[in-house]
Amino acid sequence: MTANRSIAKWGPLALGAVCVVLIVKLVGEINGSPAPAARAASKAAGPKRKLDSPRKPGDGFWEAGGVVLHLDELKAAAESPAPTMARNPFGYPPPPPPPGGAGRGAPGTGAALPPPPPPIPLKALGYSQDKAGNRQAYLSGQDEVYAVRAGDEISNRYKILEITPAAVMVEDMASGEHARLPIPQPQ
Repeated sequence: MTANRSIAKWGPLALGAVCVVLIVKLVGEINGSPAPAARAASKAAGPKRKLDSPRKPGDGFWEAGGVVLHLDELKAAAESPAPTMARNPFGYPPPPPPPGGAGRGAPGTGAALPPPPPPIPLKALGYSQDKAGNRQAYLSGQDEVYAVRAGDEISNRYKILEITPAAVMVEDMASGEHARLPIPQPQ
């Protein structure tokens, strides 16, 4: 029973002393004083090497914490003109030329090829197939839905060339462009 009383009496005091020691050590490390192990290592390394000629702060240098800043070199760098740049470092470079010179007219003329025709404004929705194997595709475009078969025309401009389970082949009769409209597959 006396052991419990002595622990109850001296335990908090011992814990308080340990806390005080840890707080002092932490404050010392925060303020920049080296830990005891680092102090012992620096003493073992020997004294610091002294410079051949003593320097004074007015001699064109500044020294603090082992770092030497040569003020005359800094002043010369500040007075020299800044380099000029041939390009804007914040701008994007021009895009590379198209392969094979495509998109340009004859060299030296500056004429460009006409722009490509607009894409075909149709989208395949699905298809159906009867017992005889004839396929019918369902396309949307121009605010309408079309049920078409191979050989049909839409708006006297688009001709349906072929219908497969994967896609519908369409020709723009005005430009001669062919397009493959994929049919969405069920997941």
